[in-house]
Amino acid sequence: MSWRNLLAFSALVWVASTGAVAAAPFDASIKSETRSPITQLAQRPQQLEQLDLSNAQQAQIRAIRDRYKGQTEQQRQTLRTAREQLKELMAGNASANEIRAQHNTVTSLQQQMADSHLEMMLEIREILTIEQREQLAQMTEERQNNRPERPRPTNRSGNGSVRR
Repeated sequence: MSWRNLLAFSALVWVASTGAVAAAPFDASIKSETRSPITQLAQRPQQLEQLDLSNAQQAQIRAIRDRYKGQTEQQRQTLRTAREQLKELMAGNASANEIRAQHNTVTSLQQQMADSHLEMMLEIREILTIEQREQLAQMTEERQNNRPERPRPTNRSGNGSVRR
C-alpha cells in the first residue's frame, strides 16, 4: 500500500472513529449552543421556575418529557450501536456498498431522533403562552451570549492548519 493510500485510509478511519461524518447532522442539532429554547426547557427543569409556569403547565411539561425519555434513550442506544458498526466496517474489509448501507442506517436513525425531538418540542410549545415563549427565547439568548467560546480542534501539528 502506498503512503498516499495509507494516509487516506488512516484519515478515513479517524473520521469514522470520531463519528464526525456519521454524527454531524444530528449532533450539531443537539449541542446546547444550537438547542431551541423549548428544547432547553424540556431538558432543564430549573428553567420552569423562571418562566412563572402554572402548576398545570409544569405537570404537562414533565409528563411530555417523561413520555419521550424512554423513547429517546432507546433511539440513542440504537444510534450508538449503528455508529459503532459503521466504525467497524470502515476499519475492516467491508465493501463500499456495505459502508454506504450502514451510513444510511445511521442517517435514518438520526432523522428519527430529530423527528421525535421536534414532536416533543411542538407539544411543549403548545403549553406555553406567547409571552412565555418570548421570555424563554430571551433567557436562552442571554445564556448563550455569556458562554465562553469553545476552542476548535487542531491538527496534530497544533497550528490549526491542514497539511497537504
